[in-house]
Amino acid sequence: MYIWSSTGTPVRAARRQESSGMALTTADRAEVSWDNEKSQWLVRIQVGEEVICRHWKGPKDAGSRTLQADAVKAAQEEGYDLAADNVAIQR
Repeated sequence: MYIWSSTGTPVRAARRQESSGMALTTADRAEVSWDNEKSQWLVRIQVGEEVICRHWKGPKDAGSRTLQADAVKAAQEEGYDLAADNVAIQR
């Protein structure tokens, strides 16, 4: 997991709340793109000035709804709530 500020400098990860009964912090937006170097999907989740990046394996021709759902799931695993409407897909 990598976290950067909007200026591109690394920042220390804040301790996140567990999803068991506690409210999740809402992510502002996310962007999904194909990483040719790793042959995996990459999601960038933006929460304020923090950007969290996660890779996952999936078919390169995955549908938009699948990618949105995977991005929402990745955000939830990181302790954030993300609406599928706030996920942009770059092909």
